[in-house]
Amino acid sequence: VEGPAYDLPTIMSKLLHLGMPLYDVIKAVTSTPALIISKQDEIGSLMCGELADVTVLKLTECDVLLEDCHVEMRKITKRLEPVAVWKSGERIPIETKWKEWPNKSEQYLQEQQEINKWKE
Repeated sequence: VEGPAYDLPTIMSKLLHLGMPLYDVIKAVTSTPALIISKQDEIGSLMCGELADVTVLKLTECDVLLEDCHVEMRKITKRLEPVAVWKSGERIPIETKWKEWPNKSEQYLQEQQEINKWKE
C-alpha cells in the first residue's frame, strides 16, 4: 500500500501516537477482530489449541513525519517494527527494510489532494 495505511505495524504506531495504550493497540488487531468474525475460539490469542500465527514486534524510538488520511504530517516518536513472524508454527521471512515515510511520490500526493478537494 502506498500510504497512508502502509501496513499493520504502521497503523498500530499511529494508534500509539494518538494515545491508545499498547495493550489496547494489540487487542484491537488480535482478539477484537477475531471476536467480530466469531472466530475467537480459533484465532486472536495465544491459547493452547488455537492456530499459532505470531508476529513479534519491537517498540522503537523514532523521530519521523507520518501522514494521516488527510495528507497532514504528524511527527511520531515511537513505532512498532516487526522482528519475526510465524504462520501456523512455521517461521516466515520478513522484509526488514522500511518503506520511506511519508510517501513523497508526486503521484501519491496529487491523488490525495484530489481526494481532499472532493471532501470539501
